[in-house]
Amino acid sequence: DYIKQNNVTALQFFQRSAEKANPIGQAGVGMAFYHGAGVEQSYEKAFKYFQLSADQGYVEGQLMLGVMYY
Repeated sequence: DYIKQNNVTALQFFQRSAEKANPIGQAGVGMAFYHGAGVEQSYEKAFKYFQLSADQGYVEGQLMLGVMYY
């Protein structure tokens, strides 16, 4: 079955896992803020979540943190 894209629902699931200090969820919330998907775009908030994720060794968080520094 096909699932329709829904940025708000995706963000809710990412936030649930981020609240439990899950680095994948933190990176997901960071991506939402980075792209303004389901939330108002905020590079400051994106950076914060990527940093939390990267500090736990999650590669995508580290990558996106590098992109932001670039």
